[in-house]
Amino acid sequence: ATYYYVGASQGGIMGGALTAVSPDFTKSALLVGSMNYSVLLPRSVDYDEFGLVINAVYDDKLQMPMILSLIQMVWDRGEPNGYVNRMTDNPLPDTPAHTVSLHIALGDHQVTNLASEVEARTLDLKTHCPAVEPARWPDMDVLWGIDCMPDGPYTGSSILYFDAGPVRDNPANQGHSIGTPPPPFTNTANRIGEDPHGAPRGAAGVESMMDTLFRPNGFIDPSDVCGTNACFGGGYNGLASLP
Repeated sequence: ATYYYVGASQGGIMGGALTAVSPDFTKSALLVGSMNYSVLLPRSVDYDEFGLVINAVYDDKLQMPMILSLIQMVWDRGEPNGYVNRMTDNPLPDTPAHTVSLHIALGDHQVTNLASEVEARTLDLKTHCPAVEPARWPDMDVLWGIDCMPDGPYTGSSILYFDAGPVRDNPANQGHSIGTPPPPFTNTANRIGEDPHGAPRGAAGVESMMDTLFRPNGFIDPSDVCGTNACFGGGYNGLASLP
């Protein structure tokens, strides 16, 4: 039998470490994956209830980055931050090289895009271009240092943004908003609008795209899902489609 790995959220994060050490599969799809919990935690809404404990003891905001960085040396033994250099083309002994496809949600409230981009640069992933619509994140050089995939089928490792769109009224539920802005540059979580955390796995055509990657001699071709535009999810079809 041939095995592959698909993990989402925590599974997309810890799946990076699993990919690096696994001799049983050679391809993985990491949905809303990332690394480096000392960066992830303060930028995640999921940290709120856990932060009540540590913040009660260490209430100096200047101390917190140092404390989390010290704890990170322990976390490195179990999360992708300690394994990323072995995840793809520099495998551990008696372990195959791996192909990784990292799918992230623009403005994710739980897994910050900024840490996902660090993982992408460390792995030298390639991306579909345009990665996002320029007007959606105008003050950010999105995926700086990441090259575009060549046109057509691509057999290497990749990162793809999926955008659920800006904050706007939900036509199916009046009085409620959908969409979200890009992540804040401050060391805080994105809390505006609706969390797009599930946008990558719910985007039309993504399951078929992963199925193509996971086949023998498989490849990824985002143009089948995204065309010549950025990749969208959550029912969003681009700024031009909005009223």
